[in-house]
Amino acid sequence: MLGWSKAGKGHTLNKATSTRFRTRLDRATALIKATQKTYNRARNALLILGEQVDTPRMLDSDLNSNDLMGYLKLGKVARLEWFESRANAERFKEEKEILEEELKRCKRTFSFFANLWSHLIIPNPTTEQENGRNAYVLKTVANYILLRDGVIVPDSADTIK
Repeated sequence: MLGWSKAGKGHTLNKATSTRFRTRLDRATALIKATQKTYNRARNALLILGEQVDTPRMLDSDLNSNDLMGYLKLGKVARLEWFESRANAERFKEEKEILEEELKRCKRTFSFFANLWSHLIIPNPTTEQENGRNAYVLKTVANYILLRDGVIVPDSADTIK
């Protein structure tokens, strides 16, 4: 038998089973209280950070409530949302820095190619072919200058701190 014994009208637990269940119940209660403390600490941290928290502080009287699991789930959701928001903000900041550096590289590259092509100009063209080549080179240089001038790199004052 599993520790149950018949005594009179109802069923009761023997001493060993009762002690075992009491130990389990005490562990579960300690775990719930620790979770309550963790929830309240996380909620307070979110409030200090300026986050809007829709769930109330969990009191000892709430531990016997049917809403306990709802509090625990909402606390976990709030913490997860806060961490997700922080990770998104860091990712967006990093992405912005990467794009700014890429724009600077584009500007330098277009300047480099405009300079490179400008060295291909023949100073005193004598033939029709040399004139055509110079026209092509000048058009290519102009295109690279247009590309370079079209790249807008934000000032450092505009960057996210």
